[in-house]
Amino acid sequence: MIPDDVPEDQIDALPLDVILAVDGRALRRDLVARLRKLPYPAYLRCISLCIDDIRVMYAPRVFGPGEHLVYKTLELMRTAATGAAVNRPAKQLWGQWLDYMGNPGPDDMADTDLPVMVRSPCTATIQDILDPEARYAASAVADAAYKGTGETDLIPGDNIRRILKFIAWTKKAES
Repeated sequence: MIPDDVPEDQIDALPLDVILAVDGRALRRDLVARLRKLPYPAYLRCISLCIDDIRVMYAPRVFGPGEHLVYKTLELMRTAATGAAVNRPAKQLWGQWLDYMGNPGPDDMADTDLPVMVRSPCTATIQDILDPEARYAASAVADAAYKGTGETDLIPGDNIRRILKFIAWTKKAES
């Protein structure tokens, strides 16, 4: 197991055999726990960094109206992290997301061209802004980082490196 004190600038240098020996599910759980423990403004700042990184990972598949909503979500998160009142804009943005997704019911899949691993953290974040105690986006971000290899050009181990980087960001946010 990799110690959780690997500095962010050294994560990419870790040998592949070391990375592949990591229990990715345990690392994912650790990331979720760390995110949820952060004070709310730090949580939002950290989640916004993670979502932006995930957006870049899926860049070829993030375009058009979905891309616009992702950017609006990131902007709203950064504004909320400053302590500004964003409940009304969050409700408006939630409505835009629902329209974009085709207003799916609880058991329906959204019909969009935006990958679920980008859409899910964004929509979960809107829920977090509307209910600051929920912190749904922590799991969505961790899932997107951990499971992203199936729909992207990631090489083996990139998902573990991404989670380690996200953990390093939580440490910065704590200090």
